[in-house]
Amino acid sequence: SKTIVDRLQDPIRVGVFFTKDSEVLPLVREYFQGFPSGKLKFEYYDKDFNPSQAEEFRAARNGQIVLMEGEQRQRFEIGDRLDEARRNLRTLDGAFQKALLQLTSEPSAVYFTSTHGEMLWESGGPLRSLAAFEEILRSQNFRARRLTAMFQEVPEDAKILAIIGPTTGFTPEEMAGLQRYVLRGGRILLALDIPSGIASDSGAVL
Repeated sequence: SKTIVDRLQDPIRVGVFFTKDSEVLPLVREYFQGFPSGKLKFEYYDKDFNPSQAEEFRAARNGQIVLMEGEQRQRFEIGDRLDEARRNLRTLDGAFQKALLQLTSEPSAVYFTSTHGEMLWESGGPLRSLAAFEEILRSQNFRARRLTAMFQEVPEDAKILAIIGPTTGFTPEEMAGLQRYVLRGGRILLALDIPSGIASDSGAVL
């Protein structure tokens, strides 16, 4: 999160809404004190005593943190009472980082090949599911998309092309498409079942 903050061009307002006697507030303050001054402007309010600020940040209740840049906002929940906030405090840095990325950058697309028995996030058993990986990608402001045909060119908006655990080989035409993608500067994330190996239809091992 500190690395992301260091790269900010414009300061971000952070509305921190807790009751004045909240046991959670000192813990949140301690976390935010670790950030360099100047890039983030922290504003601490009690929603019940500061209704105009709550309306400006669109805070629905105490226990919420709202990041605002211009008219754009990203909000996440911590909880105003310690008993309800314990779990969220453990993931505070991750939640803040996710909100910061969504506020300050456009989502990047990661395309996954899907026509050769690859692992995907919406199908497969526990050992062949990418559900947890897809969740991590979303937290880093990436969007996972399926590439439904390798005979087409890899889309221009592809930040990365992922080939995860294919069970059948790629055709020469598909291999040529991959080569064109790499030659124009594309990046591939490749994960294979090494013991079995996957041979392409051209005879090469992919």
